[in-house]
Amino acid sequence: MITIQNLDEFLNSLFGDTLAKTRTFDPELGNGKQLELRGDIKKISVGVTLTEDFITESLRGGADTLVVHHGLKISAPHQIFLPFHTKRLDPLFRHHVNVYGFHGALDMHQVIGNNAVIARELGGTLVEPYFDQFGWVVDLPSPRNQQELAKQLSDLTNHDVFSIFSQKETVKR
Repeated sequence: MITIQNLDEFLNSLFGDTLAKTRTFDPELGNGKQLELRGDIKKISVGVTLTEDFITESLRGGADTLVVHHGLKISAPHQIFLPFHTKRLDPLFRHHVNVYGFHGALDMHQVIGNNAVIARELGGTLVEPYFDQFGWVVDLPSPRNQQELAKQLSDLTNHDVFSIFSQKETVKR
């Protein structure tokens, strides 16, 4: 078992400057702790999006803390909680579940971020931030056919990829 303070310290050290940057330029993205409802943590569930299904399965597995990429979007000062919010929040409050969301931090992080990991898996290296730092310009080791690269990305992520191809057949950056 760990305490929430231990987890806070670990996550803050893991994300470091990246976390601080995301909080500065867009505080609504929900980067960091979003719900603190218990102090002692026995089981953490990690996922992509804080959906009803993810919450249900995490609770079924005994998780008391959830760490996700897409957490709660908090838009101060006029946040309105709609019925779909209530369906997500109710079990979290009933079961005293902590929630951490790292949207921008995982988009931007140069080592463990989703974009950085995908770039490495494709054999590329990060060059510079792109799209307000939510993406990266990547250098590939050699030019690749655009359609083959899209297929490789689809296979890697186990997800359909929406692609708009340029007139050039290959891409290196």
